[in-house]
Amino acid sequence: MEKDLHIDNLDELTQNEISSTDNGKCYRVNDDLVFKYVENPNEDIIKRLSKFYSTHFAFPRALVYENGKLIGYIREFVIGEMITNLPEFVSFEKYTNEMERIEREIEVLTKYKLRIVGLNRKNIIFDNEQGTRIIDTEGVFEENSSNNLYSSNMIAFSSNIMYPVFNMNETEFTNEKLNRYKQMVLEGKMNPSNLIHEINYELYGLGFDRVENLNDFKNQIKCLQK
Repeated sequence: MEKDLHIDNLDELTQNEISSTDNGKCYRVNDDLVFKYVENPNEDIIKRLSKFYSTHFAFPRALVYENGKLIGYIREFVIGEMITNLPEFVSFEKYTNEMERIEREIEVLTKYKLRIVGLNRKNIIFDNEQGTRIIDTEGVFEENSSNNLYSSNMIAFSSNIMYPVFNMNETEFTNEKLNRYKQMVLEGKMNPSNLIHEINYELYGLGFDRVENLNDFKNQIKCLQK
């Protein structure tokens, strides 16, 4: 975590607006950093998140106060596209490898009693070179100590990260084993990357070539769908 920033005038950080969200706006500070202005910020959760380092979650690096009142935080500048707008030829290997890495990070965050409550597809940014980043984390997490926390977190993650691959709720497979695995993912009992590997294994058994991009994968799995 970097040193908190105390300012007297918000104007010095809000010269270059780059996006708006449901609870605030983002401003480019320099080549590497963004200021996220947050309406009605939860100071406790933002402070908590700022203590974590993550490769994939763009956690707060420093809290920003105006005249002693928390108004937002500084985070890394993230390059890429929302997963709702991905180009057709996104690397399949890169996307699935990133999925596995985020699953491992979620496992760690779960041990710290953090629950995913506000993740959506607009929060997830992907780039073939930079990988996957999840932004607006102050609205993604809350503190929670329920017993089924990991399953709950994986359900929230799976329903979003699988969007560019296929619709989890609408897809039915001709293979009952894959339907069973899909249901396990929907219930948080299996990681989505494991389902992807099982589907890929079935495709390999049918003689399909190695998948290069998400578009190829989406076309190939049509033969496994009802």
